[in-house]
Amino acid sequence: MLELIVVRHGESIRNYASKIAHQGDLTLLDTQLKEDDYEPGWSLTELGQEQAEKTGKWIEEVWGSQPDIVFASPYRRTLQTARCLNLKPIALQDWRLRERRWGDYTAVGEPYTAEQYLEDLRHAGEPNWRPPFPGAEAVQDLIPQVREFVVDNLTNLDDKKVVLVTHGGAMKALQSVIEGSVDDPTQTSVPNSSALRFRLNSLDDEGKGNGDVDLETPWMPDGGHGHWQHFG
Repeated sequence: MLELIVVRHGESIRNYASKIAHQGDLTLLDTQLKEDDYEPGWSLTELGQEQAEKTGKWIEEVWGSQPDIVFASPYRRTLQTARCLNLKPIALQDWRLRERRWGDYTAVGEPYTAEQYLEDLRHAGEPNWRPPFPGAEAVQDLIPQVREFVVDNLTNLDDKKVVLVTHGGAMKALQSVIEGSVDDPTQTSVPNSSALRFRLNSLDDEGKGNGDVDLETPWMPDGGHGHWQHFG
């Protein structure tokens, strides 16, 4: 059996700006949209680091051991999360675990406002929705590269424990590949530093699995669910 835990990165500075914008303070999000559009460079907040540390302790507790392999997206917030998990294997970076591209919103002429960004976020979990900008991607667009990653790195890892540190969109795409539900990822909202936990009896040569899955958020009070669902 392959035991796989897929972790979304902890709270980033953009997550925090969006959170307080939802609460009515648009200042930080407006500033970021104007001055900080290089998404791969976004860092974790202090809370995001704490979330990742708690998730790392949970991984050791549920497995009773360290993982055999850790993979991570090469973005700053995912690499910081991997370090804060404090797991012994050094994370192997793989671009196929990156987040989907939001697109070049500076190319459309009109300023992209915080209000527009929050409205777009409402649709971000929809599998086929893309931001209305050049180069934008939907969750669905990530599926080919995620499937390639699974086939290349996970299909021959029987009796191993593996951690992936990635992003919400890639996490949903990966779940679609492994569970075979390509058109409708079952999770539409994945909190920061949540852990999608798989117990896989098998993976075929297309990355589709047979096993059980559970979504947990270890840093939240009562965030461990233990509600396993079978698929395959």
